[in-house]
Amino acid sequence: MVTRGPTRLARSPAVRILPPMKTVSFHTLGCKLNQHETHDIERQFCERGWRPVVFGEAANVVVNACTVTAQSDSRCRAALRKARLDSAGKIVKH
Repeated sequence: MVTRGPTRLARSPAVRILPPMKTVSFHTLGCKLNQHETHDIERQFCERGWRPVVFGEAANVVVNACTVTAQSDSRCRAALRKARLDSAGKIVKH
């Protein structure tokens, strides 16, 4: 059976097709202040309709880092590399 045009169901005003939610993941490196800031940033994303996912899933990524030592700087670079690999096709800025 071949149908042409939208079906009756699709034309119904009670049925709406919603666009997929944008996803975002967060990764925090640093002190408790950084953790608090990341939580606040996550809340703001959620208020704007974004859905948070686990860091490592394909999504837009926010890395909040404070690099005071060489070790924390290395961890930050590793997190950015992981974000770039896990979110293929997305732009990763630092």
